[in-house]
Amino acid sequence: MKKIMLFAIVSLIGSGMIFVTLGGEGKAPKKGEGKAQPPALEEITLTGKVEKSEKKVGEKSVTLYTLTDANGNVVNLPPSKDNPPKYNLDDFVGKNVKVVGQGITHENKKTNKKELILKTITTIEEVKEEKAKEANP
Repeated sequence: MKKIMLFAIVSLIGSGMIFVTLGGEGKAPKKGEGKAQPPALEEITLTGKVEKSEKKVGEKSVTLYTLTDANGNVVNLPPSKDNPPKYNLDDFVGKNVKVVGQGITHENKKTNKKELILKTITTIEEVKEEKAKEANP
């Protein structure tokens, strides 16, 4: 009698698992399905002053480059991924530059402000002080 009860319980549990796994229309979601697609990159032109800072991450020290425009907005500048690099950001530290690249603009959920994320730099060139003021009125 105990064996029959045990068999019945195991059968019910097993059939319940089959119904649970087939509950989603009988198909398991494919890899990458249902994920949000990243926003498309758009061309961005920025003018401002390049600054360099060091940030400690664990035991390592990481060099960060930022561009600050005339309005005080700060954008992180990505390093060159090319080998050899197309540009050396150290050459532009403390100088006013014009940066053309690709990035995205999104709204920060915490601050409800628009943020600009520069993903790649296409060109970077030094500009004179007067031209920098004209570019960012």
